[in-house]
Amino acid sequence: MFGYAGWILFVDLSEGRVQRRALSEDAAKGFIGGLGVNVKLAYDLIKPGTHPLEPDNPIIMGAGPLIATPAIGAVKVAATTKLPATGTVATGTAGGYFGYALKRAGYDHLVVTGRAENPTYLEVVDGEADLKDARHLIGLDAYQTVNALKGKREAGGSVRSVVSIGKAGERLLSWSICLVDNVSHLGRGGMGAVMGSKNLKAVVVQGSGSIPLAHPDRVESLTKELAARARAKLGFIRNLTRFGVWIGLENWAKAGMVTRRNFREARSEEEVEKLCSREEFLKLKVKSVGCPKCPGPCKGLFKVNGGEVALPEPLNVAICFTARLNDCPLKEGVKLLYEATRHGIDCLNLAGLLDFLAELSEKGLVEEAKLGFKPELTVKAVLELVNLLIERRGIGRAAAEGWTAILKEVGVEAGRYAVEFKGLSPIFEARANFGAESFGHLVNPRGHEGPVQLTVIPGRSADELRRYLARVGCSREEVEGVFAGGRFNVALYTKHVEDWKYLLDCLGLCRRESIVVFYDAETCAKLYSAVTGFEADVRRLKNSAERVWLLERLINVREGFTRSNDKAPKRWFEPLTFNGLKLGLSDYFKTVQVSRSDIEKLLSDYYAARGCDIETGVPLKESLLKLGLNVELNVPTYISSGV
Repeated sequence: MFGYAGWILFVDLSEGRVQRRALSEDAAKGFIGGLGVNVKLAYDLIKPGTHPLEPDNPIIMGAGPLIATPAIGAVKVAATTKLPATGTVATGTAGGYFGYALKRAGYDHLVVTGRAENPTYLEVVDGEADLKDARHLIGLDAYQTVNALKGKREAGGSVRSVVSIGKAGERLLSWSICLVDNVSHLGRGGMGAVMGSKNLKAVVVQGSGSIPLAHPDRVESLTKELAARARAKLGFIRNLTRFGVWIGLENWAKAGMVTRRNFREARSEEEVEKLCSREEFLKLKVKSVGCPKCPGPCKGLFKVNGGEVALPEPLNVAICFTARLNDCPLKEGVKLLYEATRHGIDCLNLAGLLDFLAELSEKGLVEEAKLGFKPELTVKAVLELVNLLIERRGIGRAAAEGWTAILKEVGVEAGRYAVEFKGLSPIFEARANFGAESFGHLVNPRGHEGPVQLTVIPGRSADELRRYLARVGCSREEVEGVFAGGRFNVALYTKHVEDWKYLLDCLGLCRRESIVVFYDAETCAKLYSAVTGFEADVRRLKNSAERVWLLERLINVREGFTRSNDKAPKRWFEPLTFNGLKLGLSDYFKTVQVSRSDIEKLLSDYYAARGCDIETGVPLKESLLKLGLNVELNVPTYISSGV
């Protein structure tokens, strides 16, 4: 096939067995690749009820058809598994060189099952796979592991990439992350712990092959057009390259999105500027780093402890530490992000957990002796909590198992103050900005966030959102449906931009503004057709994205998840203090207040648009058949199924 390496690599760590299987053309056409084929493999391979840390739970990595082609920004590898933090089957994505190297090594997808007897790392070089002894790597942090295994690029254009875990993954912290080439990570939810449960310290891929193109002349023409669009936005790209996603902090601060004290208050714009100024940021940043073929790299190399280290998500310096703590200058915030990342600790959950415990301490609902430290909003408390998590002492024992165990430990009364979605602390503040990102906290199978796009910044006009929906593949009727009755329906908007994000993840395209600003649905359809030879229009690609969503939903219904799991925290319906005001939950345009019953209506709208039973969120049989999913599902008996 064109655009594909054509093979899936299956690795059984328990048996020490490696097997190649062909990627079928039907799977490629029906699910595109990347996220889509991952989800199809997950549906086939994950047995309902499998514990996330059992050997049978697979790690599935996939690189979409545009990766390792001339397409600008085609770098995102998708990693799918049953996550220990959430209990859901979900997918994270990462930049770096991993997807690029996997395709050039001869594989579109990698599936790892089983558990190695001893610490192991997997090395794949130009089609050949070996399981190697990793005992000498145990105890190394995630950065050290990448550095030990990556080496230098080989002669002849070969590319080498490493996914690694730190101590948090080794010790099965349920919300641990894993690094990719020290510049990215494979998302939140506990992929690091799944690797650790398999005694898998790292995965190394190296490839020098090439991917055949169906129509090289058409691909060249389209990439030249994309390059011209990039040149037309050179000022925008240079600004993004200089500041990365830090560039959005000013707008967040103006809206009250930089929260602290367990989402009870937001820093003022003046406070954020004083604590997190661009000038101070640039003093600590050495240079920008990014992924292959990225015109606007969003990662950075920073000064830390006398050296220079890459930080995958520099914005977290501000929103998790410097703007959240009482005594954390930017330099200390950089150190804290490095400390969390090197161990493989999700800094958003870390910050959310400390906020929660500090509020309980204020209210006299927890005892310091039981926690093992004093939960204050200080640099010292963050470092102490990191050690408790790694060593599984004090509150670290329960916290390592996730939010359910934390709430059981602190008690029912204290649980009302928890702000978490399906086991993950949020990044977006709905009372300040109720866009698709915040609504997505409810419906995302990870609870992590909704699709990050225009509404990540408050204040967009209705016309801007209409144009954006048309650009990402919505029909005129779909666009008008979002604004029916003169009101903006964030649920329907989220559905459509989710489809766009799913399409990008299937193709392997980055969704960051430095890349996706050059793309639209029409360009994606043309590029996909030219690369693969599978001629497709926008509607066919959008249908494929919807198909992937429905199948992913089926998998999680099979695991017992329904609409009842889409819970808004109590804090959403309490005031947020910002600039002396009390902000309540309102729509994106700040025209009407949003109540809990309004949230329930929005969820009904969302599931109706998704072709699901609105009471349960279970896909309807006719919706499945309409998209060519003739699949059987044994819905748990306690769920009233629409199937």
